[in-house]
Amino acid sequence: MSVFDDFTDIEVDSMVLGAVIGVGSMDLVRVFELEGTYFSHPIAERIFGRLVELRVWDVATLLGSFKNDSQVREFIHYCYGLYGLQQRMLEAWIPVLFDRAMLREIRLVGLANSEAKDVSEALERIKVLQHKVTVFAGGVLPDRVADMLKALDSIRNPIVKVPTVYPKLNQLITGLRPGGLYVIGARPSVGKTLVGLKGA
Repeated sequence: MSVFDDFTDIEVDSMVLGAVIGVGSMDLVRVFELEGTYFSHPIAERIFGRLVELRVWDVATLLGSFKNDSQVREFIHYCYGLYGLQQRMLEAWIPVLFDRAMLREIRLVGLANSEAKDVSEALERIKVLQHKVTVFAGGVLPDRVADMLKALDSIRNPIVKVPTVYPKLNQLITGLRPGGLYVIGARPSVGKTLVGLKGA
């Protein structure tokens, strides 16, 4: 568990975006190889896309480019107001942003894999993000890469679970894992032995 786990995706987006807005140029974006797709919130992705178009900006220019969109302007004020002067924190938050993007990609791969869709492009994006977390984390998120590798391995090589004779139990636990130990607990005379004998 990391200290960053307590922050929501939108908070991480806001911190990174606010610091990037505060820098006023694409220098940090190029150094960290940031992309709009790494942000979880569509408004953050839109603002980042506009920053890429502007290349050099100040807050007034950025706000002026969203004249008719009050929701985006409020988000810019929020990000910049809280985090715009904290560029030094960007080095800590960028790996977290990459980590969260990698988690979203892994979830998508899991869904696509369960629907028998091609996941090769998504797996490639995950490898890129994994590399970025490793390079830019500087020891901040060391166990995250190992966790991501385990998650990817479980997606590529799923454990086949044995279904029980009880459909509702299958919905709850998605079957029994081979070699697993399962304990059935209940009050006396409610059918524990019957469940065990019927399932054997």
